[in-house]
Amino acid sequence: RGEWMQRLRDRVLPPLRAFNPDLLIISAGFDAANHDVGNQGVNRQGHRLAGVNLQAEDYEEMTAHLCAVATSCGARVVSVLEGGYG
Repeated sequence: RGEWMQRLRDRVLPPLRAFNPDLLIISAGFDAANHDVGNQGVNRQGHRLAGVNLQAEDYEEMTAHLCAVATSCGARVVSVLEGGYG
């Protein structure tokens, strides 16, 4: 979880700022959230693997970072909630 957030700050945000977008579209899926069925994997032996286990505050932080980049670029933000599992 911490590594995920650190990589967002180190590897996603700097190039996004450099790109200087006019529009930022956030496709908001929550598969990496703690307790989401999509958050777990299964290895070849059938054992469950640990997921990313993001918390609500992690999604808030990611959104705040992305909105801050958009603001600094004068960009508009569109956030779209993705569908579920059926």
